[in-house]
Amino acid sequence: ESLKERDLSGYTLLRESIIGMTVDSYAFSSEAINAMDYDDYLNDIRLPTLVIAGELDVPTPPSRMQMYRKAIRGAQWAVIEGAAHLPNFEKPKEFNLVLTKFLGQLRN
Repeated sequence: ESLKERDLSGYTLLRESIIGMTVDSYAFSSEAINAMDYDDYLNDIRLPTLVIAGELDVPTPPSRMQMYRKAIRGAQWAVIEGAAHLPNFEKPKEFNLVLTKFLGQLRN
């Protein structure tokens, strides 16, 4: 079941936010994302961290996200099955369950 079939309003919101960008804005955003390289700083993170990967994510696959988890001291890890690059939109129930569990642990 696709995001559009499961959540038309969520799909519409995501679609409109993407198609509302100018070509220049999209290109600039893509260039900025591709230029980001914070790998050397991951060991400096000292806050509770949850690394979430979409099982089917191509741009940032679980193997890459697993590297982040290993580099961030004490980080927790979750893979959202059946999700790609936008698990919060693609599998919102599963994503929110993982996030809620993590945040709940911070309260204890």
